Amino acid sequence: MLMIFNLINTGSMTFFQFVVYQQPYGQFWLTFLLLNALGLSGIFFGFFTVSLTSFFLLYYLSLVNFIFIFIWQIKVMEKKNMFQFYVVEHDAKSVRYVR
Repeated sequence: MLMIFNLINTGSMTFFQFVVYQQPYGQFWLTFLLLNALGLSGIFFGFFTVSLTSFFLLYYLSLVNFIFIFIWQIKVMEKKNMFQFYVVEHDAKSVRYVR
């Protein structure tokens, strides 16, 4: 997959370098080598940026979910005194819940 992206990227940069700008980088073989290196580095930094951005987006979403869905609901329930605590009394035969 990376080879296909690199081929497309190098082909498009070669088109612009020779057809649009009409000026190679020094010798002919050096132009393809430099364009190939530019294409690979661009693809690497593009994938790196996308993966880093997606990591931080998922990190932020999980942080928001934890704070506002888990902790915030506990605080609201504490303020409204919605917690009902039960003390469990049990012996060998029965279990009884005492409020």
